[in-house]
Amino acid sequence: LAAVAQKYKIELDARFKLPKIKYKGTSVQLQRIRKKKESQIQEVDDSKAPLPGTSASRRAAGESAFHGKPTDGPVPPDFTVFYSLPDAPRLEDPFQRDWGSPPEDVEEAMKETYLFGFDLPCYRVNTFQEKIRGTMKNKADREEEEEDAEARAKQATREMIAMRNCCVQVRLPDLDPHLASLKQFALEVSDECLRLNFPMLPRSQKSAYGNLSIWWPLPFNAADARADWDPKADVLTVACPHKMQQLKRSMPLILRC
Repeated sequence: LAAVAQKYKIELDARFKLPKIKYKGTSVQLQRIRKKKESQIQEVDDSKAPLPGTSASRRAAGESAFHGKPTDGPVPPDFTVFYSLPDAPRLEDPFQRDWGSPPEDVEEAMKETYLFGFDLPCYRVNTFQEKIRGTMKNKADREEEEEDAEARAKQATREMIAMRNCCVQVRLPDLDPHLASLKQFALEVSDECLRLNFPMLPRSQKSAYGNLSIWWPLPFNAADARADWDPKADVLTVACPHKMQQLKRSMPLILRC
């Protein structure tokens, strides 16, 4: 009251009475308030991120690869995929190998003895990014560009891995030492993929790892695949040749006089 009198330079009577809410009636009208929705995006603490090469210790502690939370079941084992020339020597430890930057084109890839499996062009096509960049184009043009990009990537991948062997190495350090290692997993290799199944261990009601499936980017010759188990390093190695090698051996020899 004093603030109003000072602001408008008038004298107000201190004897005043406020009206009661009853003059508005018995039913009060609903008042709607708009709630402001705040963003749920938060920064992730890098200190809690798992370090590479620590999956075995995390599995032994019952932790997963994300945020250190315990898992309800077994997790798949660590693996690496690379493509080597047929006469190339065996890599000692591809898990610790520095693969460098991916090859830019087929000519650069031909000079490499080993190619990292996830550096192939078919895995580097970002269809979502292409859609964002081409939002101003019509749908037909966008679909045509996407198909062209995927076709170029697939063709480059086919040329890079032609006449190469697909090599897969799987680390299995958590197998039960009291049981035979080859009885704790089952390997299936086809022209399209590799499957590694882990049955339930006796007297434990659980398996050592979760099942693992690896799909090839292109068909390979599973009939000539080779598997090797290293009991000292607990590493399973599978080498599968490309179908082009089978076609090259089956081509008839033509003699010209």
